[in-house]
Amino acid sequence: MHYLIIFFVTIMGSSCNLVQLQKRYVERNVRQVGLQSQEIRLGEDTIRYWKGGKGPTLLLLHGFGADGTVAWESQILELAKHFHLIVPDLLWFGGSYSLKADFSVEHQARAIKNLLEHLQIQKTDVMGISYGGLVAMLLLAESPEQVGRAIFVASPGPVYNPQDYEELLERFQAKNPAEIILPRTHSGLKRLLDIAYRNPPWVPFFVQKDLIEYVQDNPEGQRTALLEDLVSNFTRVRHRLQIHPKHVLIVWGSDDTIFPLKIGKRLKDYFGAEAQLQVIEGARHAPNIEFNVEFNHIVLGFLK
Repeated sequence: MHYLIIFFVTIMGSSCNLVQLQKRYVERNVRQVGLQSQEIRLGEDTIRYWKGGKGPTLLLLHGFGADGTVAWESQILELAKHFHLIVPDLLWFGGSYSLKADFSVEHQARAIKNLLEHLQIQKTDVMGISYGGLVAMLLLAESPEQVGRAIFVASPGPVYNPQDYEELLERFQAKNPAEIILPRTHSGLKRLLDIAYRNPPWVPFFVQKDLIEYVQDNPEGQRTALLEDLVSNFTRVRHRLQIHPKHVLIVWGSDDTIFPLKIGKRLKDYFGAEAQLQVIEGARHAPNIEFNVEFNHIVLGFLK
């Protein structure tokens, strides 16, 4: 339920937070292709989102490890040529938060639904990765009239089972998922990079502290609470995911260690013969970042 983008900023000796400098660079790139940032208060939820581009509407939902623009930068720069993009930060990521202590994935899906209604979007295609894919599935299950085609990236949804979860913890010798995807130490960050990348980029030691601060939990612990709620209530969530959309693309890395490829194949079987499964050889849990050219080609081939 996570994926990560690594920032490398070659500004030696700067006293600034280098990760934040790189984030501003990403946002500048996103603005250059026509997206603008906005913030809206919807009840107890405040959602920051980016929108822009021309064509059919496409909603992009990120996972753990980053906010909307950082997660999807490579896709935004290409897809904005063909689609009207909506790229929100999920609650308690980036600029989005809630005054309500409801850490369920259902709350995330309701917040996105409310955003679409605020924007008067009657129908949209959707692409979600990992945790964001689960939010997309719930949105599709509860508001099928709002969703057209769907792309799920490294997101097992209804086929994930207790054995998969136990194997995950055993694989990483962890007590819970937060130990894996919300690192607090340099060794934890290294492990996270190995999860996301086949060839993890070198990150200078002086940048690692900033990066750890970026990907770890909020000071109030909301991201840990999101994971805890998901784990403790996943049986309930699975029951709400009885969906069989006709136009589905599943994208998976062949070497994903969070959700091994066998789970992606199981998801393809669940959706049936009309669903497509595209495997990116050598990719791990962040195929949209490390293999962005191949990933974008697959996505555009499906959507266009």
